[in-house]
Amino acid sequence: MTLKGRVEETDRGYIWIAENNSCKSCKELSGKKFNNTDKIPQKPHPNCKCRIEIDTNKMETESKNKKTENSFYTKYRTAVMIYKLWQILNQARRNKLLLDNGIPIYAYVKNEPIAKNFWSLASKQFQDSYDFIKINGKTYKSTEELIKDKNLYRFKDDIKNKIKSQFQKNDVLGVYLHENSIVSKAIENSQEFKEFLQNNINDIKTNESIKQTSIAFKKELSPDLYHAFGKVQILESKIDNINNCITTYILDTYDFNPNEGGIIEMARKIQNVKMLTPYYTIIKVITKTNKVL
Repeated sequence: MTLKGRVEETDRGYIWIAENNSCKSCKELSGKKFNNTDKIPQKPHPNCKCRIEIDTNKMETESKNKKTENSFYTKYRTAVMIYKLWQILNQARRNKLLLDNGIPIYAYVKNEPIAKNFWSLASKQFQDSYDFIKINGKTYKSTEELIKDKNLYRFKDDIKNKIKSQFQKNDVLGVYLHENSIVSKAIENSQEFKEFLQNNINDIKTNESIKQTSIAFKKELSPDLYHAFGKVQILESKIDNINNCITTYILDTYDFNPNEGGIIEMARKIQNVKMLTPYYTIIKVITKTNKVL
């Protein structure tokens, strides 16, 4: 760094450096600090060996101040994030308590036992649903258990894809509900399921397997199924000429879609903070062919 006239511009300040054998005038300037180039004096004499350097002490001070400032704002942002997370969790706990108490009452008044039991499975981590599962079907702790079931093995890829899509997980608990369960009977007797069979009657007659379609239950027609499922996926629907029936396998994941509003939105927020146990459901429905053909 040289004297004024060829000094590098910087906003960090400058310091005058004189040699040990410098003259009295230069020594008096040695160590003196200047905020900008305009403050730096002219050479005191010809062939002056003094030099101007950037004030490194000021740089270190500014760096420390900046670190302190950044540390403060980092702690502030962290505190704000923790507070917001606490608000979300606290609200979710209040919503869960409200739904845990409100859904059984609503289900009793409206006669919606399926929706009540499905909520209980997720909310209470399957702990209070022993009787419901024992009477209506069984559970699978993993999809690996499902693979061992010869009747459901062929659906493993569909189930895994559904789990990944809806829960962003590789595996969750599974519930299988047999053809005599209250869920299967409710679906079989629903207007929506009857319309599904009628709409596909020609393919069913030719013994084609109907799959990869869906059924959306309507609140005004099937309120219990609407609150329990919303929409379900048909894994397979095929005629069994030996037993004179149509066997349908249905898949659904217990989750809540966004932008539904009301109770659905409350439940979705509870689901987002991992306060509900994720699971999928497979329902087997058997319909006598004389009811359709």
